[in-house]
Amino acid sequence: MSPKRMRFPRHSIIDISGLNGILSIFPGINTASVEPAVTFEQLVRETLNRGMLPAVVPPLPQITVGGAYASAAASGSSYRHGHFNRAVSRIEVVTGNGNVVQASRNDNPDLFYGCAGAMGTLGVVTMLQVHLIKSEEYVRLQYHPIGAAIGVLERVIGLPRETADTQPVDFVDGIMFSEDQGMMVLGKFYFLHVHGKLRCPPNKRCVACGWTIGSAQYNQNDDCLLEEVHVIDYLFRYNRGCFWMAIYGLPPFLKLPLRRHYTPEVMPASFWARAHQLHHPNTKYLLQTVEVPHETFVVFMKMLHDRPKIYPLWICPVKVFADIPRQNYSLLPRRSGYGFEVIIGI
Repeated sequence: MSPKRMRFPRHSIIDISGLNGILSIFPGINTASVEPAVTFEQLVRETLNRGMLPAVVPPLPQITVGGAYASAAASGSSYRHGHFNRAVSRIEVVTGNGNVVQASRNDNPDLFYGCAGAMGTLGVVTMLQVHLIKSEEYVRLQYHPIGAAIGVLERVIGLPRETADTQPVDFVDGIMFSEDQGMMVLGKFYFLHVHGKLRCPPNKRCVACGWTIGSAQYNQNDDCLLEEVHVIDYLFRYNRGCFWMAIYGLPPFLKLPLRRHYTPEVMPASFWARAHQLHHPNTKYLLQTVEVPHETFVVFMKMLHDRPKIYPLWICPVKVFADIPRQNYSLLPRRSGYGFEVIIGI
């Protein structure tokens, strides 16, 4: 992700910005049919009105459904549901020869699997069917301090699996502040009608009250600290401040903590991009994600520490499903053992 705006001659691009409609939502079959330029902010608000959410929601609200599919986006729920393209069951594609093709796991599977993460190189996606899951209005978060990168693997592998008697963990991600200091945040849908009250830790910074990195860093000395937040505040928690990249693009008067806290309306990722262009037109910053197998995660984190030494780092475990024919549609080889990879946001 880069704050720079890309400009192309109008005659050299296919403009699909007008394909921004939610065509239908079917709660009975947990499916929504949407056009590619629909943003996740639109889709989440419409589906939440029906008590449902897309299985995977990228952390920035202005990301479009088509963009998430084209880039194989992931988020905290990817621990259970994998990449966003895993939540897409059917697509409509206009191929290079002008044909309109329907593709799914059973119909034209080469095109279906190939388009996921292909950045539009195999055709223009004009419709997507997205899998929905049941949602509650709130999410309960648990903060777990970790000491090093190996702690991420221990925490993820040690999470309880879904059983008839255990509510599974719905969301998992984390932040590494240094080589030996980090925080994993676990989330579960919170049934307000059962528990009856919300918890916002006294004298603490919660996700809804400031930048997520500030909340995690401020609370890192409290093991298993709990808080409950609205599901939209959680899903788009990294929008305020664009993860933590806004600190590089904001003019000095906007970097004050109180000003950041009391002016959330000027802190979304879109504002950061504009402020960066105006205040630092000649500097280059970007947010890059790298996905590695969990077997090599610790080695890769050690390499990042030894060479660029860039912190903080976003950590997002992603479930790998055995039914996806990865040997044909992925750059990564099929592996045996515990099925997850780790996305590192740099």
